[in-house]
Amino acid sequence: MLRGERRRAADVVGVLGVVAVLLGCQAKTEPVAEQPPPVPAVHPPILVDGSSTVHPISQGVLALYASRLVTDVDLKFSGTGGGFKLFCRGKTDINSASRPISPAEAELCKSSGVDFVELPIAFDGVVVVVAQDNDFVRELKVSELERLFSPEAQGTLTSWKQLRKTFPDRPIELFAPGLDSGTFDFFTSAILGESGKSRGDYESSEDDEELASLVAKSKDALGYFGLSHFLKNQDRLRAVAIDDEAPDSGSEAVLPSLASVQAGTYQPLARPLFLYVSTKSAQRPEVADFVNFYVRSARLVAPDVGSVGLSPDLLDLSVRRFQQRKTGPVFADLTDVIGLSLADLMAAETEAVSAQVGATTAAHDP
Repeated sequence: MLRGERRRAADVVGVLGVVAVLLGCQAKTEPVAEQPPPVPAVHPPILVDGSSTVHPISQGVLALYASRLVTDVDLKFSGTGGGFKLFCRGKTDINSASRPISPAEAELCKSSGVDFVELPIAFDGVVVVVAQDNDFVRELKVSELERLFSPEAQGTLTSWKQLRKTFPDRPIELFAPGLDSGTFDFFTSAILGESGKSRGDYESSEDDEELASLVAKSKDALGYFGLSHFLKNQDRLRAVAIDDEAPDSGSEAVLPSLASVQAGTYQPLARPLFLYVSTKSAQRPEVADFVNFYVRSARLVAPDVGSVGLSPDLLDLSVRRFQQRKTGPVFADLTDVIGLSLADLMAAETEAVSAQVGATTAAHDP
């Protein structure tokens, strides 16, 4: 190769080297943009409101469900009635209830386009309580409770001696759940024959723990709330045995307990507890999974928080009702569950599920 050719070749190599350096610098200063990581799906929270009696069961179920959570579960208790006001306007996904939905509430749901599935999840008793140092009220007849809480008693029946001559002449202090409470609705229906019918000169609260504290402070106090809250406060409260005065149930007053509620001997203050699930909300997989888990797990949680768990057969019926999206209530009115036993509940649910299966089969027949 001639000297000039060698120089030109060297020049070309030099130019190529400079270009390579420049390209390398450009690559360092302008890296290729990386693809952002995929954004995980965001699920809105599951909104649960309603009964203060059912709330401890919900808390227990949620603790068991923690490992399966894909979104938050927001548990609140504004009372059965307060919860239905939100639920029937589409503001919540699930309403827990210590009584069946009322016809007025069902109509509100219908007018708002909220379809629901009603699911029994446990059994409970309403307990009449006094303070531990109350040494004279051991048992009461249903007729005495009716006299004590009737609207006519307001301002007139104010002394224990007026209720029963053997009681001391001491002022009666009454405490009861608030007007939005399903326990208030159930108690007034069972004792006075009409939901909401009651004297008004008593102190009320939607918080059962607050009621327990108020009753415990006075020897002259009497109140009522769910069995689960009584069992948590046995160190400062005493349950009053109830004589239902029914001819076929004997003359003995019955103390509330898990056993007497389960056996159906604690009457007329035993009752089923429910979940109401919006069918629109149930279309969300995370809501459907939570409800299925809840119904199957309630039996395990209920005894630990002072309620009676349902039998596996009865819970299976609840699961089938939910899977079939059987909408509407089983019980037409609150009075339908007064005096209801577990066996009666089983029969009602069996009939409802069988009717749904029959309707579904007929719809698919050519």
